[in-house]
Amino acid sequence: MKKKMKKSEQKTADCDNLYDMIEMLHSRIEEIEKQHTELIREMAKLNTQIGDFYDEVFVDKSHL
Repeated sequence: MKKKMKKSEQKTADCDNLYDMIEMLHSRIEEIEKQHTELIREMAKLNTQIGDFYDEVFVDKSHL
């Protein structure tokens, strides 16, 4: 019985040699690192917005 391959496994299996596989994996790592950086930036924006909201709701009105 043949095991069904995932798309990423198929791409790796299609490589002609080790060098091609390493190049493909290196490209994928760079892509994932870029996505990670974008997510970290987005998280920072969200944390800032949450902090601003908290300040508006709880801190600014406490002195009234």
